[in-house]
Amino acid sequence: MLTGRLATVSSERDSATAEAGRERSYAEQRVTDVRAALEQQLTQMRADLDQARTSEREQRTRADRAEAQAPRPKQK
Repeated sequence: MLTGRLATVSSERDSATAEAGRERSYAEQRVTDVRAALEQQLTQMRADLDQARTSEREQRTRADRAEAQAPRPKQK
């Protein structure tokens, strides 16, 4: 009777240990996937920011050139 109960408890423990290992592995993979997705988003956002800054700089340069070439009103 006691031997059977010990075998049952040992089996349940082994099963729980294996399940915990599977869950840990799954959780670690999810963390890896989320990190990769966030890194990809961050890389894209940085590229978008760089592009916006470059575009803004080019527009400012064109505006400065246009302002410099515009005829100045005559002062009285």
